[in-house]
Amino acid sequence: MRKNLPSLLPFLLATLGSFLVLLAGDMPLFEWKISKLVTDFPSSYEVRVDPSPWTAYLGDSLEDSLFIFRRVWVERDRKVCSVKDLNFDVRRLKNQNMVEGLMNLSMDNLVRLHNWGMIEVLLSVLYIWLFTVWHERLAGCFLALLFTGIAVTIYLNLSELTRAIASPFRLVFPSSDFGTMTCYGTVKFSAELQRIHYATPLVLLVGILLGVSAIVVMVFQIRSAIIQGKESAQSAMG
Repeated sequence: MRKNLPSLLPFLLATLGSFLVLLAGDMPLFEWKISKLVTDFPSSYEVRVDPSPWTAYLGDSLEDSLFIFRRVWVERDRKVCSVKDLNFDVRRLKNQNMVEGLMNLSMDNLVRLHNWGMIEVLLSVLYIWLFTVWHERLAGCFLALLFTGIAVTIYLNLSELTRAIASPFRLVFPSSDFGTMTCYGTVKFSAELQRIHYATPLVLLVGILLGVSAIVVMVFQIRSAIIQGKESAQSAMG
């Protein structure tokens, strides 16, 4: 049975990596200070603005109208203007724009990373079966069931932990808040980067590296098992 214990390692790496990617998607990345807000809407319109600093997460960007629309919205007669009809003009330093571009990821890429993590978890469960059956033959089915049960228990516990400290739906199901009224106008404001949360990209990087490590470990253990099988066959023939 000791030979089968390493087969759990890729699952642990893949599960923890997926968990950290999901967690990073719910951690703050930037804090923006907003000032000098100007609009060209008629007096019958009411412009509402969330107080700064605005907290931006991975996938949020001041280049994204939808991100701004969740914090600046325009109303008339209790109806909200549609984001597709509004024009946002954000003024900020070029180096801060570059920092956002370098340290941030698009929501699509975050979702791809999360989905790939789920695929790795499934592959590692399949690997548990292949690894145990390869070494233990008939007894491998029982061991595979045992290891699968352990893996599922670990995964469920991590899922509960994720729900307790993160909001996975922000990453998996990004919101699409749109108003119901057609109106045209421009909102201009200045944005200053007040704080960078470096822990967020660090957690994301560790999650990605753990996912890559899970693949590397599976490939390495499969290669080692094949080499051992050939050596055993040659010893038997010799």
